[in-house]
Amino acid sequence: MRRFERQALSRWLAASPANARDFLRTEAAWRLSGALSNEPEVQVDLERLRRYASIRQEREPRARWARWTLPAALSLATVAFLWHATQPARQWYETERGEQRTLALDDGSVVAVNSGSRLGVDIGPDERRATLDRGEAFFEVAPDPKRPFTVAVGRGWARAVGTRFNVLVQAGVVTITVLEGAVDVAPIATQPRNVVRVRAGYSVAIRADGQMERPADEQASADRILGWREGKLHFDAWPLALAVAEHNRYARKSIQLDSSVPADVRVSGVFRIGDTQAFLAALHSLMAVQVVDTGPVLRASVAPPVHEDPSPSGVRQDDP
Repeated sequence: MRRFERQALSRWLAASPANARDFLRTEAAWRLSGALSNEPEVQVDLERLRRYASIRQEREPRARWARWTLPAALSLATVAFLWHATQPARQWYETERGEQRTLALDDGSVVAVNSGSRLGVDIGPDERRATLDRGEAFFEVAPDPKRPFTVAVGRGWARAVGTRFNVLVQAGVVTITVLEGAVDVAPIATQPRNVVRVRAGYSVAIRADGQMERPADEQASADRILGWREGKLHFDAWPLALAVAEHNRYARKSIQLDSSVPADVRVSGVFRIGDTQAFLAALHSLMAVQVVDTGPVLRASVAPPVHEDPSPSGVRQDDP
């Protein structure tokens, strides 16, 4: 936010109570519509103001608190107004199951969008922003120190100047893996000192509650990430359920595991994305899996072993 813009707007707001009232109404409409929910920088500013307001309300008498309320509310309105007034139009891209797209952005960056994803991109003169609502995307960010590239996703954000990194949204968890350079990562509502810098070869996960943790090895695997960009699935001793779920992200017809399938089976190998027959053949080599096409899904099960009785009558005969 430019200082002269903030000062000019503050003078205009102070000139008339009607001006302030209009801005407060506009800010309330934005907040009710959820327009600020995926703007990490705005969320950080708003969170600071909320925290400061809470402290002031607890410590100061009602009269002094009332005098502070209007300036704080005007600050919220100012942040919201200037943020949206200076944002370029966002362009959205969506991919269906099994579809992948490569986007060449105006700034020279390249984004690969994986199956079943929804990505919004803003490339403006002052900043570069993307929003990943669902799915997965791989970012090759063109260096531009004056315009960091920010990706808002789930309950967090990632920011880079020039780097290569992957963002995956799965089961409410966001996994950010850096392959080159470094990326700053943080939950939306956080103080700057809580920002984590993730360097090449490392990754971090952000849960639905905004807490950061170590991600699952399978989701953060560089082999998996580079593999999907080449149209391949890479499994290195993956639990069978996870391998099937990864296959199902791309397949036209999903595989559904019956309860008879052992849970401790591990899968390794490289498969072409969408090649269900090859994947099922690999499962069959691991166990006596049977597959039934029900129409909507392919149901896989393991038949119980049959124990043959060597005696013709089926009755054991003891030796004399």
